[in-house]
Amino acid sequence: MVLIAWSALIAVVLLMAAGIIYVYQQGPGIITRSVRCPEKGVDAQVTFFQKERGFARLVIVDVTKCSLLGPGQVTCSKACRT
Repeated sequence: MVLIAWSALIAVVLLMAAGIIYVYQQGPGIITRSVRCPEKGVDAQVTFFQKERGFARLVIVDVTKCSLLGPGQVTCSKACRT
């Protein structure tokens, strides 16, 4: 009986730790994702800045870097380069 109680307690602690790690990795801040450029049809690494907009809602505020764009600020006027 004691073994079952300890096993349940360990399982709860592991689930809480997994949840905290998930929120830390997927939560607000700077994230990098692999996306497909719709203009050229090639893969790109894009770095976003996202923040929380209400409870459990994340929104992308800005694109900070794209592997298909040249150096400098990322703007809407830039197109994917080959």
